[in-house]
Amino acid sequence: MKIVTISGSLRAASSNAALLRAAARVAPDGVEMIAYEGMATLPHFNPDLDAEGTEPPPSVRELRELLIGADAILISSPEYAHGVPGTFKNLLDWLVSTGELVGKPVALWNASPAGGEYAQNAILETLRTMNWRVVVEASRLKPFVRRKIVGEVTDEETLAVLREVVGALVKLSFRHVATREAGHVMSEDRAAGRGKFGEKYPVDTRVRGKVVAVVENGYLVAIEDDVEGLIAFSDPALSKVVNPAAILEVGDEVEAIVSELDMDQRRLSLSLRQVNP
Repeated sequence: MKIVTISGSLRAASSNAALLRAAARVAPDGVEMIAYEGMATLPHFNPDLDAEGTEPPPSVRELRELLIGADAILISSPEYAHGVPGTFKNLLDWLVSTGELVGKPVALWNASPAGGEYAQNAILETLRTMNWRVVVEASRLKPFVRRKIVGEVTDEETLAVLREVVGALVKLSFRHVATREAGHVMSEDRAAGRGKFGEKYPVDTRVRGKVVAVVENGYLVAIEDDVEGLIAFSDPALSKVVNPAAILEVGDEVEAIVSELDMDQRRLSLSLRQVNP
């Protein structure tokens, strides 16, 4: 299995890069971790350089080929002024139109011992818009590093967390590996999968999950390994609240009703309306 790691920082002594190097050291046997180091070479995003029928800039082509060939992607990014670092957002912009990356397993971290939620949530929203598969169990959207990283990561507490989350990313990426190696998924298998998903989560079903992120338009809720739901801020139970984004926090357990379902993406639209009349 091949996992490509991307640090959202260009600093030579980046703590996010150090965290990713530590993840490579504790990765399970048989897992190859490849650090992408070409972010500084990417040109400013310009759709005219990537128009249909034209060749993208060489550094962009190399980035896309590297990620397409990976079984999973691991991102660790800092936060600058409550936002995403410009060079990293530029990297993501070059990948938006890359259809081969749809469904690609990805995990998201932050090496800061405090803060970072603004950037994490913004990156998460972008990845979901690109239809990458965010592996919730392997992501850490809140700080988990106890102290500022100086040099290499050596404390056993942090290394133990890295072993756990890398293991989760590897485990939940095996399905993607099998699909890619098969070359395709038979249409009847896809139909069967959609049918089972629809049977398990029909509209008006009551579900329980954990809030894993507060994104631009609502609360992202993890229901199970590969099933997510969104409670929109426009939900009737939240629409009259002055600040709906302050009602729930990451980590809160929540019960909701399925209002809509996306069979292909295995995503649910959730409502609190019938749970909290």
